[in-house]
Amino acid sequence: MKSKYDWSALKTEYVTGDITAAGLAKKYNINPTTLYRHYQIERWNDAKKEYLESVMEKCADNAAYIAAIKLAKEIEIADKLSDVLDEAVSDKKQFYRYIVKEKGDGGSSEEERVFGKMDMQSLNNAIKALSSLEEIKRAMYGILSPAEERKLQLSEGSSGTKSTDDTGETGVVILPEIKEDEE
Repeated sequence: MKSKYDWSALKTEYVTGDITAAGLAKKYNINPTTLYRHYQIERWNDAKKEYLESVMEKCADNAAYIAAIKLAKEIEIADKLSDVLDEAVSDKKQFYRYIVKEKGDGGSSEEERVFGKMDMQSLNNAIKALSSLEEIKRAMYGILSPAEERKLQLSEGSSGTKSTDDTGETGVVILPEIKEDEE
């Protein structure tokens, strides 16, 4: 005898949708006891948990893939910036070049000239760019700076029984005895 209901379709609707078992019974005018019997025997709840875990895993994989593509582009940009800085620093006259603007009868002109005096502003800008690039690369590769490492070591030292003060000395913290209340 063929069943009046397509239990496979009902299970699929429950597992993949937002509807409850009681909601299905009401929606399709099924005796709740009959529906709950199929629900328990066929382990619909376990199937729903597996389905949701699978969906979450696929979402996480997709998000990780998108993040990896974004990170790869950021690394590529950081590498290009590194190449530009390397090229600038490799040119021995780079920080002795100045842009000279002159106004004359025919208008104004710009000319690049090399002088014997270093352009400290350009040098400072290059140093800042290099420092920023270092921070970007550390962030992308998950590398801590020496200052961050020290801070982390200090915070780890205070979480256990060992403590570290500003002098770098360690010691043991002795906690007072805990007395239990008598009833």
